[in-house]
Amino acid sequence: MGKVKLEKPVVKPNPAAEKAKVAKEQAAKAAVNEAAKSRKKLCTEEIDKQFDTANFEDSFNAFYPNGEFSQAEECARTKELAPGVIIRKDIGLDFYRVQKGDTLDGIKAKLSKFPDFAYMKNLPRNRLTSFNIPASVLQADTWIPLPAEKSTEELTNEQFVANCGTAIAEMKDNEIYGPLIVNLLKTVSVTQVVAMMLACAKTESGTGSLSGFSPFRYENGHKCFSYSVFHILMDGAGLKARQKLGMTEGQVLLPKNSAKLFLAFLIEKSPKNFQKYFPLDKNLESFSSFYNGNWKLAVEKENERITKRNSKKKKGEKLEPLAEDYPTRLGKNYATSKAMLRI
Repeated sequence: MGKVKLEKPVVKPNPAAEKAKVAKEQAAKAAVNEAAKSRKKLCTEEIDKQFDTANFEDSFNAFYPNGEFSQAEECARTKELAPGVIIRKDIGLDFYRVQKGDTLDGIKAKLSKFPDFAYMKNLPRNRLTSFNIPASVLQADTWIPLPAEKSTEELTNEQFVANCGTAIAEMKDNEIYGPLIVNLLKTVSVTQVVAMMLACAKTESGTGSLSGFSPFRYENGHKCFSYSVFHILMDGAGLKARQKLGMTEGQVLLPKNSAKLFLAFLIEKSPKNFQKYFPLDKNLESFSSFYNGNWKLAVEKENERITKRNSKKKKGEKLEPLAEDYPTRLGKNYATSKAMLRI
């Protein structure tokens, strides 16, 4: 018996069903648009009555659930200075909303027209002391942190060490991280923890100093920013740590809060094994991989770039020295930290 050829059923058009589908899609779009209009109205009318934006409680010690302002406060902190110039004021940090077609030079030019940002006219082109974001990754409708006006005050090693000590003491009482910190301090001294903090902060600066560089950096490999003197990535363990501590991006720039974020990050990334990296000088390579990823590949690429630049120099011109790998730089900074703290 031959195979019976089955014909595909003919689907008759259903105008009513098609019309209902289109209506449903239009209703969904209308709902989104209406929500956007309501939020805009909320931000521009009602919230201004609830908040006096000139008198925010800009406390670095305030707790914000999930590390975020309430919708009301965020709206009140967001202002359009001029068409296409939108600023959001965090605690100790300002953000700019990128517009279509923006460039870093264009953003500087727009903002420098306003008294609060006049200093931007003279911002250096060096990323470490400026925007610290590649121009190629600017995306419309995203927020980027703004470099602050250069301070005449420098954060000394002694001041940072004192802040780290305070952070450890306060973290012992933290509901989430306290028990783990207390347990760590049964086998590791506070001084050893502080020495690790100081060494990591100086290594992350790239200069061996705690001042004069940007406290945030765009991490191209992760497509997000890192914050604080420790450059903690705002993704994964770093983001969880900030959220559980109830800190905004701006708040973590305070040295004491940076130190708290560092401890919380270690715990979030390795809750059962973070103690194994102490003392640091016995675990430089493993900690470097844990904290800074593939440092071997990073230094190889950097030295390839240096070698290429050197190859273009004229005879007799001073050559650029090759970069040291992360464990080597970290080890040197830990050694000076130990000497300072007399460990």
